[in-house]
Parts: sequence; structure tokens; C-alpha cells
Amino acid sequence: MTKAIVTNITDQSVFVTIQNDGSQCETCPQAGGCSICTNPDKQTIVEGRYIQSENDDMPIAVGDEVYIDIRPETRVVSSLILFLVPIAALFGSYKLSTLFTQNEPLTIGISLIGLMVSVIAVVLLFRTEKMKNKVKPYIYKVQSE
Repeated sequence: MTKAIVTNITDQSVFVTIQNDGSQCETCPQAGGCSICTNPDKQTIVEGRYIQSENDDMPIAVGDEVYIDIRPETRVVSSLILFLVPIAALFGSYKLSTLFTQNEPLTIGISLIGLMVSVIAVVLLFRTEKMKNKVKPYIYKVQSE
């Protein structure tokens, strides 16, 4: 959850300026692919309208303080990719290397190389435009002044 101020509204997008010094992004596992904290000017676009709750009857307006976040299902899927793919690559490359050699130090080295390759692949995946578009933030709470 990140605080932001609405700076501009168009038909399809809401522009917000994030009230964040970047410290929240340092501990976030999705920070590399997230469009919230990768912009140096902390200006981000929230596509579409905001998710309106039952007790939120006020329309969104410029100057409103809002909270933005990544959709929970996107957070779960990206976390699974981030953590399970390297672990699967580690064990998979170890198992694959045992088919070709019985030298234990060599199989461990090959499995570590497989781990490093998978980490690089995951980082590159999260930096693609397609993945950045899936990790777009949404507005879920509005506080009008």
C-alpha cells in the first residue's frame, strides 16, 4: 500500500504522484518489475478507474489522497515466479547433471549455474513491458480533502 496524490485524470487513466521516498520499494520482492517505484520522478499512471468500495461514494478528483497497490492475484503469481522458478531450476539442473556425470562437485557446480541462469531469466522477465503492464497499480481507497 502506497500513498499518492491524484495529479491528473483522463478518460482511461489516473495520474498520481507517489508520496514515497523509495524505502518501501527496497523490501518489496516485485520492485524490479513494478511500475510504482521504477520511475525516478515517482509519477506513475494508474490505468482505468479506481476500485470503489461500498462506503466510497465520492468521485475521484485532482488533489485527492489515494492509496495504490498491486492486485493481490498479481502479487501471488509474481511471488511464485520469483521464488519457485529458481528453486525448481536448482533441483532440475542438479537432476539433469547427474544423468551425465557422477562427479558430485561438478553436479553441484552445474546446479548452481542453473540457479544463476534462472535468476537472470526471472529478472529479465520482470523487466519486460508485458510483465510491467501486468504489475500495474490500482487505486483502492480515496481520501478527499
